[in-house]
Amino acid sequence: MESSEELERASLSKEPFPPTHSTLNEPKERASLDDNRLANREVGSSLADQEIAGEATFALAEDSRVDIGDGLDNRITVKSEGHIATITGVVDSAAERMAAEELVEAIPGVELIENAITVGVDAYLDDDDLSRMVREKLDSSGLAWVGSKVAHGVARLVGTAEKLSDEERAIKVAASVRGIRDVVSNLKVKMPEYTDAIDLLSLVTQNLAINDVVILDREISIADGIVRISGKVPSLKDRRRVRRIIADIAGVKGIRDKLEVDHALFRDWQARTHLSTGR
Repeated sequence: MESSEELERASLSKEPFPPTHSTLNEPKERASLDDNRLANREVGSSLADQEIAGEATFALAEDSRVDIGDGLDNRITVKSEGHIATITGVVDSAAERMAAEELVEAIPGVELIENAITVGVDAYLDDDDLSRMVREKLDSSGLAWVGSKVAHGVARLVGTAEKLSDEERAIKVAASVRGIRDVVSNLKVKMPEYTDAIDLLSLVTQNLAINDVVILDREISIADGIVRISGKVPSLKDRRRVRRIIADIAGVKGIRDKLEVDHALFRDWQARTHLSTGR
């Protein structure tokens, strides 16, 4: 069995991405090209932002988990500036707020989300009513092992989960109750006796590979069941997918996600890959 110092130092796979090299030698020529690239990027960014807002609004309108309104006076609106999407509006539950963010996150080109949606409070429901509704929802969803209490519209969950994905499921179920403004999880994740940092590292890398996940400049380290992962992914949707894959591994108690979205880097990487493979 490894010592605690060895476990904490378990630092894992690094996949360096080769840097690009400029073929320009003249400073004036380079400066001129940089100015043109900047101008083109600003124009392209503006067009992309309009497309992001439009596609996000359409995605929200088409999904049954979200009530965007009648189209004339939308309950939820999306604006994008510099690939940063801001979502505003009022919804009936924390789950609807979470679903809206997940849908906008999946739109190509979105690099960051600011979720300013608020959850409306139902004046006819007090904390006792909400506590009962959350309890019924958890029980009917096969989550009777989760303890819950509601105070000021915020549901707090306690108990021990088999996997981190079970905790995330419990949060979503509690959040789906109308009138719940937020969910705070105090759930603990069970740590299998056989699992140490090296075991988890192997499981994480294997599961990412099995699911064909590509992370450039990837670095993973594990200590005390906490997975720390960094690198670059092509979209926020891919970032969420990475988290889901890791969360479903027994023994993972938490995820410290420092993944960055970099569309341009991936386009360059894909072009190089196609050239090298002849595809």
